[in-house]
Amino acid sequence: MKHIRWKNLEKDTFRYALIKFVSHIWHNHVYYRHVITLNADRIPKNCPVIIAPNHQNAAMDGLAIASIYPGQMVFMARSDIFKKRMIASFLTLIKIMPIYRIRDGISNLQNNDIVFRKTVDILRKNRPLVILPEGNHSAFKRLRMLRKGISRIAFQAEEASNFQLGLKILPVGLDYKDIRKFKSALLINFGDPINVSDFFQTYRENNQKGMNALREELARRLRSLIVHIESEKHYHTYINLLNLYFHKMRKRLGLRARGHAAKYFSDQKLVEVLDRFISEKPREFAEIEEKVDNYESLREKMGLRNWLFEKGRFPMAGMFLHGLILAAGFPVFLYGTVVNALPYFLPIRIASGLKDQVFASSIKYVMSLFLFPVFYLIAYIVMLLISGNPVLSLLLLLTFPVSGIIGFRYYISWKKFMGKYRFIINKRMQTDAFRKALSIRKELIGKMDQIVNGHGQGVLAMQPGDDMSGLSYQES
Repeated sequence: MKHIRWKNLEKDTFRYALIKFVSHIWHNHVYYRHVITLNADRIPKNCPVIIAPNHQNAAMDGLAIASIYPGQMVFMARSDIFKKRMIASFLTLIKIMPIYRIRDGISNLQNNDIVFRKTVDILRKNRPLVILPEGNHSAFKRLRMLRKGISRIAFQAEEASNFQLGLKILPVGLDYKDIRKFKSALLINFGDPINVSDFFQTYRENNQKGMNALREELARRLRSLIVHIESEKHYHTYINLLNLYFHKMRKRLGLRARGHAAKYFSDQKLVEVLDRFISEKPREFAEIEEKVDNYESLREKMGLRNWLFEKGRFPMAGMFLHGLILAAGFPVFLYGTVVNALPYFLPIRIASGLKDQVFASSIKYVMSLFLFPVFYLIAYIVMLLISGNPVLSLLLLLTFPVSGIIGFRYYISWKKFMGKYRFIINKRMQTDAFRKALSIRKELIGKMDQIVNGHGQGVLAMQPGDDMSGLSYQES
């Protein structure tokens, strides 16, 4: 730790501001198709704050907070990523501090004393501190047990300030449409801040009891801000049922929200209904689970997505027009793919070799953020040397990102076209797999109707803001 300098962590710096600005643009307007923010008006002002999001997507969770939260903040991360001097220096530059765990060695735990003392200085300066209270990431839509560190830091900061700091903990729920895919969607939901002062009395009576009470309250609020699937055994069945029944559930709830925001609210409600059902009728759920597995196996065998079954029919006139558009756009797709191949496919290639695929999105994000500007700069210099015309070279360079965006959308459109084509073929031929999948799907939706009708009392009742009308809502 001796090579790490923390002197200016609590101060605004131009370098951090520049990095955050560039990262914000790339994160909110390039890497993700939609970044949806709910209840940003709950962010505390003019007081020390610990920001506590759930941890599902490695470094992308911290980037999500940085992309939307105002001002400069300090992050805490596991210490093993600080082992190399160069990396440690860069992490310190972007205001990340290490926190040590038992697995890092008993002798290293004493370093936390220095870290915790620094967090007190940071909070006293009203610099937001971001702590991922689960301690490590998991790709599952589930809140895991929170670590003690966040409670310890909160109470130590208050003790060092004679319990006059006025510290708040802000729970934040992060929900990703797909944690691995480029141009996916992200929803960030800010919860009501927790006043640490509410737990002073319990903490004074018994330190451990006070820290546990604060941690349990934070866990309770975080679970309400995410799609929390408690069951590990039935996790994938839950996910498949959430996807299968989404459009029906959205209509039943009368949601005004669209896209990922609607999916988020629908999933929260349906998980609660399924939890009630499985607790009362576990054997019946086991039968449903078997049917879900059969349906998913048949669907994947045919290469058909749920939305194809949802729509059900695709007129030939529409397919013909879609095909003409794809044929006309192919030259642009080909050009865009060729000129952007290196900065686009290299991060994907490297990320695909990772042992922990949860890091894939982080690697792709960071590498693409650096590779695209560097590649475009080199391409411009080469074109300038060849043509000798700076304006012509610049105009030609502008075709790179434009054709890249069009090419990516073309690829998505092509996948949809091929999906519709496979659906039409299977439907016309009435293949055994198609007929079975259609039959099981109809049976499952009927069963889900019964489950929602029988176990949705109180759950289907809309709460203020569930339809997006009462929320502080922003979409990038």
